[in-house]
Amino acid sequence: MSTYTAKISWKSDSPETFTKNRYSRAHTWSFDGGVEVPASSSPHAVRLPSKITLDPQIVWSGDKVPKDDELTEMHHKAHQECYIANSIRSEVVINGF
Repeated sequence: MSTYTAKISWKSDSPETFTKNRYSRAHTWSFDGGVEVPASSSPHAVRLPSKITLDPQIVWSGDKVPKDDELTEMHHKAHQECYIANSIRSEVVINGF
């Protein structure tokens, strides 16, 4: 018979966040073969963070100020290529767009 082991490691952010149930659920699974897997709680058990709202304040200088439709197009192109926007699972709302 073979024996396999795995270790689950989790570290508390702080006692205060733990007692308020606001702590990180991120943890690591370490298997006896040397593989480590980052893990977290199921979104069914712990709801994903509420939406993220950004409120950029843009000030243009110089003679060439983009029109509203040009600004909207630039925003959408930048959002499609944004590493952060493509990495998080929360809804991102940008005021003014």
